[in-house]
Amino acid sequence: PSAPISFTKALVDCEVAGKPIKAGTQLIFPIAQMMRESYEDGDKFMPERWLTPSGDSIDEKKRLEFIAFGVGPRQCPGKYLAIRELLCNTALFLRNFDNIRLVEGQVASYTSPFRYRGGAGIPPMTGYHES
Repeated sequence: PSAPISFTKALVDCEVAGKPIKAGTQLIFPIAQMMRESYEDGDKFMPERWLTPSGDSIDEKKRLEFIAFGVGPRQCPGKYLAIRELLCNTALFLRNFDNIRLVEGQVASYTSPFRYRGGAGIPPMTGYHES
């Protein structure tokens, strides 16, 4: 994870793991530990753990369980940049090999979290641009 722990305050009186928590109590969540314990062999590099049983797509339920970047309005603002960097680095790594082929029947695809809008940039302000 980008940060090994997450801090938050309880907004209301509640219960966490059977323990009463009063509103305003500072809570610390060990995200790195939680991610390791949530999955069998959580310390091992097993990218297939995020796939559906058929192995042909990402399991959305498991994707939503991934909290390394935090969740909600305070999630890491660099989450999508980090994912993009990973994709770029993977592409740079793979271009060093001449004979890479997909397994027969597999199709490479990726849906970007960013939407390209095109255009040449910010339009000029009226009165500051000569035609």
